[in-house]
Amino acid sequence: MHVRRYRMDDLAARIVPTPYTMAGLTARAGEILGMRLIVLPKVRRGTPLTGMVVREGDRGIILVPDDATEEFQIHILAHELWHLAQGHHCTQQQLVGYRATMKARLQEAMCERFARKVGLEIKRQRAGTTMPMPDAARGLAEAFGTV
Repeated sequence: MHVRRYRMDDLAARIVPTPYTMAGLTARAGEILGMRLIVLPKVRRGTPLTGMVVREGDRGIILVPDDATEEFQIHILAHELWHLAQGHHCTQQQLVGYRATMKARLQEAMCERFARKVGLEIKRQRAGTTMPMPDAARGLAEAFGTV
């Protein structure tokens, strides 16, 4: 399966629809990634899982917590979308050894970064800001949770 690579800032800006809705975000991301996305609020409280994506052919099924706030569901959705966009695959056998663990940690860190960028795009849209944010300002906003 061929996976197209995306620049994080470009994808974050492209997938957030105007006006923002969760359904719109899911639909736009599906169009861009070339797959049908289904978001299911099925993760129950008390489980160690917060989110998960299952790729099945041209479908991506994303599980999010059923009792989470919309903001947290968006964060999890965006995190799992980066896994899909980058073609990440993870099996228990791949998580053996130091190098594999470091690769998995790096992938998770990048997914978290993408989720924060999507959150910033949504916050910026809700605040009515239309001008693009300079990279330095975006980095500071991410670091200190502002915007």
